[in-house]
Formats: sequence, structure tokens, C-alpha cells
Amino acid sequence: MTIGEFFRITMSHPKLKLKSRFFGVEHVLGVDAKKFTHKGIPISNVKTRKLTIGGVGVTGCDFNFASAANTNEQVIDLGSIIPAFARVLDVKTHTEVAFAGTSLTAMVMETGNTSSGAQFIASATIMAKDAITAANQATLDIAPAATASKVYCSATPTGANWSAITAGKVSVYVSYIEV
Repeated sequence: MTIGEFFRITMSHPKLKLKSRFFGVEHVLGVDAKKFTHKGIPISNVKTRKLTIGGVGVTGCDFNFASAANTNEQVIDLGSIIPAFARVLDVKTHTEVAFAGTSLTAMVMETGNTSSGAQFIASATIMAKDAITAANQATLDIAPAATASKVYCSATPTGANWSAITAGKVSVYVSYIEV
């Protein structure tokens, strides 16, 4: 069906309802202040996943560092959070709650797509509240994979064993274009 060069609907909150008799489904497209919507949800292929890692025993986190009587590097596997064929746009961390513990003088973390590497963010301090680390754009030049990709964070405390860390929470943000 051709209506003309443009089919225009002008209203305060325009919505277009599309119904398929063949498939038995109905979809509502609309416009909010800044985005095109589908069923009231903004449409975008750019997604950001936020996961939190807490100190030993810190509640309200997706993951926690394990209690240990050493300062060995601990690796947290955040899981396959980058979908197949997705292109990573940005990776950053934000320390929401400062890391603290008896004699703790530093906390550094690497973020990457292998279990002990800094493919996204090299060794950077995450100890202080509001510490923000970000990937160098050159480190994000990684080809999309045909399967979902994992993200890993590895951290090492200085001056205190893991078992002495009583506070701390860091958020990891991974932004990507989903196909």
C-alpha cells in the first residue's frame, strides 16, 4: 500500500499499532521524548551491562572476592555477558564504596576478556570511593565473536590479606552494540 511520499502522524504521544492476523501478534510503536519505542520500551541496539563486585562478605553485590589469608590475585568471572556478534564499545569501572581493611594500602584491578589479562583495562587502582577506570579505545579494537564472550576482573590487594578487607564495592560497566 502506498500512501504517499510520507505517512505522517502528528500528536502529543503518537503510537502506531500493527497487528498480524497471520501470526496473531500485535505490536505498538511509539515515540517518547528522545527515542523510538516498542511496547513503551525505548529501542536501541546499544546495551550496557552493570555488574558489581564486593569485598569479602559485602552484601548487595553480584559477586564477592573470597576470604583468604593471602594477597594473591583473585579472578572473578562475570560470565558470558557480551552476546554473540556484539561489538564492545566501552568498558569502565566505578568504585561505589571505598575498599577498606586493616593495613590495606592499595587495591588494583584488571578487566579483560581472558581470565588473567588486561585486554580492556590495565592494572588500575580501584580503592578510593568514586575511583573510575576506563578502557583505552585501542584496547577495545577486538573483533566480535560468533559466540557469547566472557568478561573477567582480577584484583590484588596490597598491605592486607583478603580476609582483612571489610568493605568495598566496584561496579563494572560493559557497553556493546547488539546485533
